[in-house]
Amino acid sequence: MPAILKALSTISSALAAFSLFFSALATPMPSPPTTVAMQPPPSMTANSLPPTATAIPPLPPSPPAAPTLPPPMPIANAGNTRVASCDEAAYAPPTTPAQPRPGQRSPLGPNGDTFAIAEALLMPSGPGAFGSDGKLRPATAAPVLPPAPSGQFVPFVTPTSNPNATAVPYVAPTAVTTVAPATPRRVVIQAGHWLSSQMPYQIAEFRNDGAYAGGVAEWQVNLDIANRAANLLRARGYDVRVVAATVPIGCQADAFIALHADGDSDTAVHGYKAAYPHYINNPANRRFLADLYIEYGAATGLSRDYAITRNMSGYYAFYNRRQPYAVDSHTPMLILEMGYLSNPSDRQFMTAHNDLAALGVANGIDRYLQGK
Repeated sequence: MPAILKALSTISSALAAFSLFFSALATPMPSPPTTVAMQPPPSMTANSLPPTATAIPPLPPSPPAAPTLPPPMPIANAGNTRVASCDEAAYAPPTTPAQPRPGQRSPLGPNGDTFAIAEALLMPSGPGAFGSDGKLRPATAAPVLPPAPSGQFVPFVTPTSNPNATAVPYVAPTAVTTVAPATPRRVVIQAGHWLSSQMPYQIAEFRNDGAYAGGVAEWQVNLDIANRAANLLRARGYDVRVVAATVPIGCQADAFIALHADGDSDTAVHGYKAAYPHYINNPANRRFLADLYIEYGAATGLSRDYAITRNMSGYYAFYNRRQPYAVDSHTPMLILEMGYLSNPSDRQFMTAHNDLAALGVANGIDRYLQGK
């Protein structure tokens, strides 16, 4: 009997435990939280802030507009700033050419400029207009020039094998006025071939040291005479710049001249010659050419050479429409071949009597600028 009661007690305890277990399983899971739609906050202004916030102070008033300044006062000699970059100080000291070239030029042939040759033949000659003191003689009169030859603006014809090629009509360039005078007058002298190795890529084809003969390089002769002529003109009151083979962009002056010494495989060829731009219609160039021919011939006693090529009248520094490193077309400009470096007599003169060559250059420029 006791055993039966003990077994019933055990069974009762087990049933109670199972009852508690299944009661826990039957408890429902909590529901997920309900999503509440958020309302946008009301617009806030400086006057509607909550009591705990600090109001934003108003912005200060805008400062008054700056007063209009009067135009700057003119600066003395301000006109010279137009060619401030044409300065010899901007170039490094020259160096000796590593591989001098023998003096040689292309045969004249089809490369000759018939207009420039005809113009040179018309240029007057005569005694110089300056006394030994470097002053213009009072009785000096401007040279009388004959009418210019025809054909200046006729383009060079390049032969072609195309039977259907037609000539393109050419319109003469419009005449330009000479640049307004500076005070003092500005003169730019280019020493041909000087620092040609530093020429930019646009004119890299002209990188050479020029002619070489008798142990003398052309660029050295050009630079020496350019500096001597510059000093003479400075003593007469001119503002002078000596520039290298690379002409500064937009260079303007009252007169520009490029100095060169020619070379030829025939050492008997000698003399000087000058030319102005073939395709620039600036009447001042012709008068400048006449004064230079007279004064350079009078100072040096050298004979004239009329073998003027397209390379002279088409000199790269003359045409700023082809490349930027050129003289402004309103500037009177010339190129002067002072003599033949390949000719022993001319070479001797340009190296031993360089002061006379410089005097001829300076007098030609001075006479032109004085209008005589």
